[in-house]
Amino acid sequence: SLTLAIVATVALAIDQADRMRHLLQERFPHRELPSLAFHGGLNLEQRQAVWRAIRNGVQPVLFTSPENATGSLRDLIEQSAAEGRLDHVIIDEAHLVVGWGNGFRPAFQLLPALVRAIRERACTKAVRVVLASATLTASTTDTLRRLFGAPEKTYVVAAIHLRPEPR
Repeated sequence: SLTLAIVATVALAIDQADRMRHLLQERFPHRELPSLAFHGGLNLEQRQAVWRAIRNGVQPVLFTSPENATGSLRDLIEQSAAEGRLDHVIIDEAHLVVGWGNGFRPAFQLLPALVRAIRERACTKAVRVVLASATLTASTTDTLRRLFGAPEKTYVVAAIHLRPEPR
């Protein structure tokens, strides 16, 4: 089944996909893997390979942008949920859902609706949604809870600590 990871930048999608490919190839050395990052730099053949892999239920993980998740991939994502082939949705830098939108990358504000549609279409099992961020405030956390699910089904795990600044 598919884990969908929505990330803020193409560079991050490519980097995370490369790391995941390495991990998957160590564990499953003979497994053919389609591209694990879906972005504008893929040619048509590469995009079609990802679409086929999602449709056929062999895409293990996909890193992509909010624009692709709420745009060209949306129908496939919802179909995967309806067929019980979508297990997790991970939104990295989740604070951007609250902080960005309107004039700058409005697709971030479409993510709660995408998650609702996935949950409504999910066939037999609940789709777990992980909202990840290193910069959540209490206000942002409250807003994300309201946007992404019923408060009684939303659990927040936080570890706030000072990080060393790069020099």
